[in-house]
Amino acid sequence: MTGKGCILTGILCLLSGTARADSLGLKEIERLNLLCRPTQIVFAGDTDAIAASGNGRIFYRRNGGHWETSPVETKGGRALVRLPDGRWLICDTENRRLLLVSDLSGKEAATPVSALGGITLERPLDILMEPGTPFIWLLDSGHRVFRFTSVDSPATVLQFHHPQEIGDPRGLSFFDGRLHIIDSSRGEVMRIDDFWDRRYTVFRAPRPPGTPRDVPAGSMSTTGPVLNDVQKIGEWYYGSDFFSPTYAKGGDITPGRLLRWRNWKDFQSGKWEDVTPLLPGGDVRVTPFFLTAHNDSLYIPYFDGESPCSGGGVLFMAGAGE
Repeated sequence: MTGKGCILTGILCLLSGTARADSLGLKEIERLNLLCRPTQIVFAGDTDAIAASGNGRIFYRRNGGHWETSPVETKGGRALVRLPDGRWLICDTENRRLLLVSDLSGKEAATPVSALGGITLERPLDILMEPGTPFIWLLDSGHRVFRFTSVDSPATVLQFHHPQEIGDPRGLSFFDGRLHIIDSSRGEVMRIDDFWDRRYTVFRAPRPPGTPRDVPAGSMSTTGPVLNDVQKIGEWYYGSDFFSPTYAKGGDITPGRLLRWRNWKDFQSGKWEDVTPLLPGGDVRVTPFFLTAHNDSLYIPYFDGESPCSGGGVLFMAGAGE
């Protein structure tokens, strides 16, 4: 493994075998056991934010200060994005809507958004801004990707046919100049080559013979990858997997929860590097979720897949792109 691994567990960051102060300062949140199933961390200008889908809470801090709990609450919300005008769009997943807020401090009431371009939303799963553009991308549980510039503007929708084209995706990522859909249940990544002409390329990870076409979780030996997210940083692609004893069918869930590879040919042939040993304490139940690349480092929220409101934190990998 090149680069340095750094694990943020409360107040300590383990870097090359030594400890230093935790730059995220999550100790107090963890002490109160509020970090329930953290799924995403966002760095947006002067504000950092963490979505905890297990209890619907959002934690935020400004200019590296103390973390505060936002009064804005969701039901199972796992992702949020800051818009160019400074407002936030938050996935309120189980309520089948978005929440538009001017500020995470809750100074103004949230505006619920249940439709885009006149199309009623199903469960919003992930949302992101396309870098350098005004475009917002949203994935919902109706196997649809929305492209829009504001909640009041027209929206263009790409509808995928289930199960013919897609399984049960969990997330979106934008890298290599393209949008990518993380088709979790199939261990696949779908690259959108041309949104308007509906052209895409599917990258498939190898799976053991007899694996069902769609699985919610598993293990490397019994299902192959069950991707939560994929992100690129530097020359590496990183993928997080949802492995769980409940769905592993006796397979070992220790290996393969965090992978990285150099190119899609390697991914499709299973030539990846297993960096799971960097996860906290070697706990086999730790589930890494949405990945965030920031300042040449990779940030990975994680939680206990069998008991989501315990053992949550953020893994920080310095020099992840080297």
